[in-house]
Parts: sequence; structure tokens; C-alpha cells
Amino acid sequence: MSMRLLIPALALLALTAGCSRDPEARKRRYVENGNRYFDKGKYRQASILYRRALKEDTKYGEAYYRLALTSLKVSQPADAVGSLRRAIELLPSNAPQLMDAKTKLSEVFLRFMEQNRRRDSELVAEVERTVAELLKADPKSFDGHRLQGRLLLTVAQQAFEKRSAEEALKELQKAIDEFRLTNSLKGGDPEVVTYLARSLSTARQFDEPERLYRDLLKTHKELLDVHRELYRLLLFQGKIAVAEAVLKKAIDDNPKEFSLLLDLATHYYRERRRDDVVKVLERLKSNAKEFPQAWEQAGLFYFRLGDGAEAIRQFEEGIKSDSAQKVKYQKLIIEVLMAQGKKEEARKINDAILAANPKDSDAQGLQASMLLDKGELQAAINQLQSVVMNAPDNFVAHFNLGRALMERGDWEPARQRFTEAIRLKPDYIAARLALGQLQLTRREFDLAVKTANEALQFDRANAGARLVRSAANIGLNQLSSAREELNDLLKASPGNQDALFQLGLLNVIDRKYKDAEEAYRKCYDLNPGNSRGLMGQIETIMLQGQDERAMQVLRAETQKYPARLEFRVAMGNLAVRAKKLDLAIGEYRWLLDRVDKKSAMAGDSYFRLAEVYRMKNDLPSALEAMQKAKDVLPNNSTVLNSLAILLDALGRRQEAKTMYESTLRLEGENPIALNNLAFIMANSEGGDLDQALTYAQRAKQKRPQIAEISDTLGLIYLKKNLADNAIEIFKDCVAKVPKHPTYRYHLGMAYLQKGDKARAKTELQAALASKPLSKEEEEGIKELLARIG
Repeated sequence: MSMRLLIPALALLALTAGCSRDPEARKRRYVENGNRYFDKGKYRQASILYRRALKEDTKYGEAYYRLALTSLKVSQPADAVGSLRRAIELLPSNAPQLMDAKTKLSEVFLRFMEQNRRRDSELVAEVERTVAELLKADPKSFDGHRLQGRLLLTVAQQAFEKRSAEEALKELQKAIDEFRLTNSLKGGDPEVVTYLARSLSTARQFDEPERLYRDLLKTHKELLDVHRELYRLLLFQGKIAVAEAVLKKAIDDNPKEFSLLLDLATHYYRERRRDDVVKVLERLKSNAKEFPQAWEQAGLFYFRLGDGAEAIRQFEEGIKSDSAQKVKYQKLIIEVLMAQGKKEEARKINDAILAANPKDSDAQGLQASMLLDKGELQAAINQLQSVVMNAPDNFVAHFNLGRALMERGDWEPARQRFTEAIRLKPDYIAARLALGQLQLTRREFDLAVKTANEALQFDRANAGARLVRSAANIGLNQLSSAREELNDLLKASPGNQDALFQLGLLNVIDRKYKDAEEAYRKCYDLNPGNSRGLMGQIETIMLQGQDERAMQVLRAETQKYPARLEFRVAMGNLAVRAKKLDLAIGEYRWLLDRVDKKSAMAGDSYFRLAEVYRMKNDLPSALEAMQKAKDVLPNNSTVLNSLAILLDALGRRQEAKTMYESTLRLEGENPIALNNLAFIMANSEGGDLDQALTYAQRAKQKRPQIAEISDTLGLIYLKKNLADNAIEIFKDCVAKVPKHPTYRYHLGMAYLQKGDKARAKTELQAALASKPLSKEEEEGIKELLARIG
């Protein structure tokens, strides 16, 4: 340990060593010494001493209060919440810190709601209680009115988010009145003035906020956020030159705040003043001794603005100026190359990094992400798991591992990886968007809206986040909000294919089929290489019952792009839906004549061909095609399960049993495989009824509404002489499908096993009247009726 680090440690030891043996005295001394460190801005040391006080007395309210203050100073509000709650619980009712603890807890809650743009009823209620307590003690309480104003502003912003303009303006005016009153109680408080100006700006009253900001900056030049809010206010009004002057004044007032130079460079870039951009960035780099990140920030500036070539040039200059940071700049160059789609160039640089340091976790993570992009899913997962284990702070590796797990269908582990990436880097938009997509896939639409809003806090114009939000609003049936969002996106970017595709879906939901076709067609015309827009258009035509027109549209594209095999697959699928089965067979056989017989496309074509033969009731041909599909796709659970069903239908029960078992090895909770395997086992001589029962129960848990699965479970109960259980199951089946003869038949069997001949006879007669499904079933019913007499 260096002497520089040793001296504070010894000082801390000296402060603690002199404590008396009395626990009460010790805990007070720990807090007093912690306060000394706190007053000097040494929050880590202060926190250590407050925690030692709590070891002496776990119910020491003042230590919790002081610990919360240190957490707030180091921007850890989540940690502060628990400490503040304990302080409020334990501090004496007459303690002066008690009300301050409640006030600070309310501030944390308000900041959370402001940042997330949502109103949490429980948090609102807690803030309201604190406000009421403050104003009851003193109707002119500065803190009471300050918190009340912030709460009203949060409510107004929430109303704006919900497009409730009338309610929003009403709450906004209340907030303005509260901030005016608060400002009169303690004039010039920077926070209150800023909130008042912000509220007035939101209400589009621009003159007064400008004056408030300028007056505040006369005495508080160091408030960078105020400079920036004033700049944005002027920019919004179109006062470009005045806004520029505000930025320049902010730089003059704060010459060591180099982030302001980046703000000015961004301003010039938007104004297309390229020469001025270069001058500002050169000025930034001239301060490299005081601001070592100058080259990095200049490169990132160009990268954010989409100028990848210039970003790379800046990073290369950074390597020349500081060779010790070569690897850092190489990684930044790789990030730009990946964004440009130049993966081979990125790979070469990454390989060079790994050659110099094989344990570089970032380079290992990138190598794994490249494996993921190449489709080598398991290899990518293995490597990424190794990376996050050895480098748990590598947020990119967590994100890529989440991508890989999501692609494999491991939803919850993927969610955990995305969440961890966000925790490590809250402004990592890619991880937030991936989490939003996962939530959409899982139909967690409320959560997806929340995730999108959080992403927009960091990048208000992010199209990906807005698309997640619009998709979630469609899922929540908030169609007007979704349409407004999509129209805004398309106004700013008419060529946004994702927005056009969503607009097509929205129009389908609203049954505006002509508009839906137009949106889908625009989506496809923008990029014919991606067929989703065309498929959306065809689906819309099919929804209108115009099968022939749908086939004409697809046939025209097939003739235009004869090499596009996916169009022939789509034509086959369309023919199946139109009940033109021979046409579908022709399309799939055409494909099989032109693709590698061992390729995944061949396996898929064999599978589709088998399904068409099954629909034609040509089971031998279906079986032949499905077996070929299995040969190509031996680990595809859908193929194995379908093959098992065909074998089952052909009476080849033992072979079917083997295929169902193979299906379950790949997809352990497949309800159809579980049910059918249970049925075969229950009806096989010497079959394991206990195992069959387990399979049937698992199948029913997965699909409780499917009567056929319940029927299998009931038959197994009959086999095990559990008549009461069987009756309960079969009664449920009959209730769902009252005219199904098989369920009546089985319910009659169960009543007969229980000895209730009257009810058995009633059910069997009903089954016979409902026309049994087979001759065998009819004979079985008559035989039981004869036995009853």
C-alpha cells in the first residue's frame, strides 16, 4: 500500500481506536467521526463508520439516517430508501432528523416517478402523507409546497403521456401555482426556480422561463443543466443564434466542463456547419492533458451522429497520441465496424487483441457474438457463459448471452442477462430494447411499455424504443396511442419499415384492409429483400376471403424473382390454406427437386409435404415424407412428434411410442406427446399405469382446456379402478362438449364401475343417440347397455 493510501486508513483507525468500551458511547463516537468525514466529502469513510455504529446497535435511527445521506451523496438512491425507512421507523418522534428523513424519502420517490414517467399509486400516497404532515405543522412549509409542486408536475406529465391534454393542463397549472408559492417562501432556490421554469415551458409559456433561467445563471453559473435547459427552450422556439450564444456563455463560465464543447459541436452538426464542428473538436483535443478522453469523446461524437469513417479516424488518432490506450481504441473501432456491418474487418482487429491477450474478456465476448451471428448457437452460449463468469462486469457479454438464450427459447435466463446488462450500464439502449422485445414475445405488454419509456429517458428520439412502445400499446388494445406514435415516427422517417409493418398490423386490427395493404406494400417496396411486408399484404388479402387474388400477388413476385425459394414455400402454404392440396404438393416437390436433400429447407419441405398428404388422408405417403423429414432433421421435436402421430394413426403403436419418447427427450413438456404416450402405455398389455398417469397429469397441467387430454387421464383412472376420479374428469369433458359420444360413453363406463347403473344407463343411451364415432365404439356401448339390462 502506498503512503498516500495508508495515511487516511491510519487516520480512520485512530478515530475508531479511541472509542470507549461502552456500546452507547461507541455508537455515538462512530457517528460523530463519520460526520467529520461526511463534512469533508469523504463519503466512503463516513459510510464505514455509520455501519460500525449499526453493528453496535441495529436500532440506531440516527446512524440509518446518516447512512442514507451518504448513499444520496454518491448517487445511490436505491440504497438510501432502505436506510431512510429504517430511520423513520426508529428515530424518536421529536428528533429533528425525522421530518428530514421523510422529506428525502419523498424526493427519492418523486425522482423515480419523474425519470420513469409514470405514477405509482403507493409512492404517490406516501409522498402525499409527508406533504400533509409538513403543511399541518407549518402551512408555509417550504419543503411541503416544494414536494407538492413536484408531485403535481409528475401527475401532469403522466396525463400528457396518456394523451389526456385537458387533465394534464389542469394539473400543470396547479404545479405552477405551487412553485410560485414555494418561490415566494424562499426566493431564488435553484431547484424550485428550475421546476417553475420547466413547468411554464411545458405549458408553452416561454418568456418567463427564459427570464427565470437567465436570472438563476447570474448567481449560479456552475449549473450545467440550467444552461442546457435554457438552450433547449430557445432552440424549441427557433431562436438558433440565441441558443448558440447560451452554449458559448456556458463554456466561458465553465471552461473545465469539456462536455459543453461536445454540446456545441452537436449544435453545429445539426446546423450543418461542418467547419465549426471540426474547430470545436480540435479545441476539445487541445485540452487532452486535462481531458484524456478527448479523442475517445470526439470519435464517439461522430459515431453517435452516424459518421463511422470519421469516428474511426478519431480513434486511430487517439492510438497515435496515447499508445498505452491502444486496445481501448481498437475496441471502439471494432464497435463502429460492427455497426457498419464490416464484420470481417472487426474480426481481424479482435483476433489481434486476442493474440496479444487471450484472456481479454471483451474480445472473447465479441468473438462469441460473431459465433452467434453465424448461427453457432451452443458454441456462442458456452463462450459467453465463460466470459460473464470471468468478467461479471462485462455488460456487452451479458447482453449477447441474453440474445443467445432468447434465440434458444430460454426466456427467463435471457431476461436475467438483459437485466444485468442494464444494471451494469443503465444507458445501454440495446439491452433495454432486447428486454422490450422479450416482453413483447411473452405478451407482457405493460412491462414492455415501461421498458420502452425507460429507454426513451436516455434517448428520447430512439425509434426502436418507440416501436416497442407502439407494439405494446397494440397488445394492450390502446390503438389510438399506437397509431399516433407510428404516425409521428413515419412523419420523421417515412422509410421506417418497422413502423410501416406495425401500421399494417394496426390497420388489420381496425379492419382497414385497404390501408393495411398499402402499408405492407410500402414496407416491402422499400426492401424487397425482406419479404415480411409482402407476406403481410397477402395475409390481409386472405383475411378478406380473396384467396385467388392473394395467389396472383404472390405468383407475380415469384415470376419477378424466380430464385427466391421462400416465395415457393409461401405459395405452397397459401395453396394449403386455399384447400388446393395438389397445387401445394406440386410446389413442395418443385422445391425438393432444387435444394440439397440434406439441407434444412429440404427437411422443412418434406415435413410440409407430409402434412398435405395427411390432410388428403394418404397416410402411407405422409409417413414416407415425414420419415425423410426426420432423416434430415433428427433433432426437431415437431417432426418427431408428427411422425409419432402418423405411426399411431397407422396402428404401429410400439414405433409411435418410441417417437413420442424421442420427442419428450427434446421437448419435455410437449402436451400432445405426453398425452398420446400416456394413452399408448395405458392401453398396452403390461403398460406402466403409474408412469402413464404421471404423463397424463403433466399434459393436463399444460393444456387444461383440451377435453381429449382430460379424457386420456380419465381412462387411466378407470384402469386404476379410481372411479370417483374418473367420473369427475369425464363429467368435465361432457360439460365442455355435451354431444360428444365418446365422453358420454366413458362417463357411463365410470358410473358402471362405481356401481351406479342408473346413471351409467343414462349416459350410455345419450352416447348412442349422439352417433358413435366408430363401429367399435358403437358395439362397446351396446355391450355395456346389455350388461346393465
